[in-house]
Amino acid sequence: MCSAVKTILLILFSQLLCAAFAFSQLESLVFRKISTPQGLASNSVTGIIQDNKGFIWIATTNGLQKFDGYAFTTYHHDPYNPQSISSDNIGFLLKDRDDNIWMSTAFFGFNHFNPSTGKSLRISDTDDSSYRDMDYSISACLDAEGNTWILSINSVAKYDFARKKLVFFDQLFSKDLSMGMTKSILYDPHTGNLWMNSFLRGLCMLDPKRSLLYHRANNPENLPRHPAASPW
Repeated sequence: MCSAVKTILLILFSQLLCAAFAFSQLESLVFRKISTPQGLASNSVTGIIQDNKGFIWIATTNGLQKFDGYAFTTYHHDPYNPQSISSDNIGFLLKDRDDNIWMSTAFFGFNHFNPSTGKSLRISDTDDSSYRDMDYSISACLDAEGNTWILSINSVAKYDFARKKLVFFDQLFSKDLSMGMTKSILYDPHTGNLWMNSFLRGLCMLDPKRSLLYHRANNPENLPRHPAASPW
């Protein structure tokens, strides 16, 4: 048998061995269903993250839960405790660089939760009128500097990690123009810009360095647009 044929057969045999090994690994996987009988607070799960210690954090419509692989620890809203989460109806989870957890709640704004203490800082829990639009919280993301950007239906703000302060960009939003932010906010590490989607204004881009907001009704620097896009 020529050497070329032997080489081909050896390669095919090696691939078969790799495929067989991979299949055996797949067969060894065990999937376990976890629902309310096993301790889950609600079968309606809206978010899952893992912290630096390996714990799984689960957002549900009936509170926040920590899962250690065996048992759940549940955190509920307590009307007599201002450091509890502001609502049991949680919609989004984000872990920041300090391993704290940002969460959105239905109609009660963002919470900044410390897993070590079990205490929550309610971002909307203030007399400052600037915070009121944060009650309708939607989503959040981290930038390259570790700051947390939080998005509500008509507002966007940055939690300055170094100064421990919330910085608003509402001055870029028209007072008589509803923005209607809907789903997500994304940080672009190449430009430092933030991308958001709106059911009223389409795709929006925030340039925080120059304090410019772009959307289909506002193009301050006449950026080129795609022919298929809606007119600015």
